Amino acid sequence: MKVLHIINSLYIGGAEKLIVDALPIFKEKGIEISLLTIGSSRTFLDETVNRYGIPFHSLNSHNVYNPLNAIRLMRYLKDYDLIHVHLFPAQYWVAMASFLKQSSVPLVFTEHNTENRRWNNSVFKLPEKFVYNRYNTIVCITEQVKAALIKHLPQLKGKAITIENGIDISVYTNADTADRKLFPGIEQRDYLILMVAAFRAQKDHDTLIRAAKMLPNHVKILFVGTGERLSLCKDMVRAEGLGNRILFLGNRSDVPSLLKMVDLSVLSSHWEGFGLFAAESMAAGVPVLASKVAGLAEVVEDDSLLFDPGNEEELSRKILQLITNKSFFEQVKNRAALRVKVYDISRMVDREIKLYEEILNRKKIGNA
Repeated sequence: MKVLHIINSLYIGGAEKLIVDALPIFKEKGIEISLLTIGSSRTFLDETVNRYGIPFHSLNSHNVYNPLNAIRLMRYLKDYDLIHVHLFPAQYWVAMASFLKQSSVPLVFTEHNTENRRWNNSVFKLPEKFVYNRYNTIVCITEQVKAALIKHLPQLKGKAITIENGIDISVYTNADTADRKLFPGIEQRDYLILMVAAFRAQKDHDTLIRAAKMLPNHVKILFVGTGERLSLCKDMVRAEGLGNRILFLGNRSDVPSLLKMVDLSVLSSHWEGFGLFAAESMAAGVPVLASKVAGLAEVVEDDSLLFDPGNEEELSRKILQLITNKSFFEQVKNRAALRVKVYDISRMVDREIKLYEEILNRKKIGNA
């Protein structure tokens, strides 16, 4: 079975990392797996794909939103038994390429979020119906994502299924601990909070920055990631006088080791389909505080660790509770270690392979 995964790029994000982690497991299980990106990225995720010997193609488009990308994708449709697509606008360009070529290659799309701006814009109403209908199956990463999608497009009820995201749990449980001495301004006595997320409006780094003002000086925050709002967040940190307590680490390949070094994780998103970093934190034995939004709440599944989106006062109170109440801290760690087992990436890959086989069998029967 030859399967091609397509995504916009490998800039650091939950969906991007998930795919890169899953590709070698598909290969181990006998799938001829390949990857294609619309744009170029040049991140350590590219190197990871190459290290495992996964065939890696890229359109190297300077603009992932250019509709001409659909034309350039057409030549790839004939080389695979099935194509699995992730994220907008790759979702649109593959659907358009399939339509223009009148291709019979089955398409699968993974819906990674519970909402997006297109769903609330009437201009996209007809394009959305056309695009989603080009896909044989829509994989939703949580039940809440599935419910949101069907609410948006009820006709997809028969096409949408749920396959939860996964992580390689052993990578996080067995990681070495990063050395605090390597980070300027970090001392052994400091209480460290880590947030790994692309700097875009959805992720709402601002709430954690505001919460830092209400916390003791020995509480310090590490941000991992890049994105269009990075400079704005750096300006906010300077304006709040928090430059000695908040570090911007850029993109990192050693997140498992960073998790072993820190005391707490935070994910303060305005919306989230799953929240991969939350599961990664739990696998590393690190409590995670998350905003009470669909997707994240489903992963964390503990009201004592959830706060209202944008509420820095509630977030700071919950951080202080974890700092001061050691018994509560240990209870949270133990519950998280049990909870995260349902998100083993091998389980996710097995379910996706089963889906591919079912789709291809239906196609075979239909062609008989």
